[in-house]
Amino acid sequence: CARNVPGKGHLLSAGQGGADYVQCLEMVPKDGGLEPRLVYENNRLQCNQYHTLSVWEGAVYGFGRGDARDALQCTSFADGKLLWQQENTDWKRDRQLTIADGLIFAINTKDELMLLEASNTGYKELGRVNPGIKLGIPQQPMICNGRLYLRGEEVLVCYQVGDAPK
Repeated sequence: CARNVPGKGHLLSAGQGGADYVQCLEMVPKDGGLEPRLVYENNRLQCNQYHTLSVWEGAVYGFGRGDARDALQCTSFADGKLLWQQENTDWKRDRQLTIADGLIFAINTKDELMLLEASNTGYKELGRVNPGIKLGIPQQPMICNGRLYLRGEEVLVCYQVGDAPK
């Protein structure tokens, strides 16, 4: 998975088949072109299996290897340092999340849709709901025009999460 943050760098993440890592690369001028420069790398933090890293206000949200089990993690985009992690049975590295308006919409291991605060100071759960569909390996929740779309193995559900389009 990769995420380009204009003016900041490129994040690359892998967490499958023994290739567990996150790297942050910065493109620097060299010989009239650009060359990647490694800013940081880690083999425990943000090593997502499927999730495309989510960046909000200088923090990176995703999944990695915690101290005893997989965890939901928040790291600093600038230096890759761990800001916090939530390590419990809700999270595995094959989960998905998306961020909108300072809120994290995440799929946990119980196939629940969880609402969390996107804060670099700590984990704060705001609520959870069971969408009532079989998700299998969850797809990343999609938000468009105030609606959240969640695709399961056979069914798509839609939640109104913002103001209705006018």
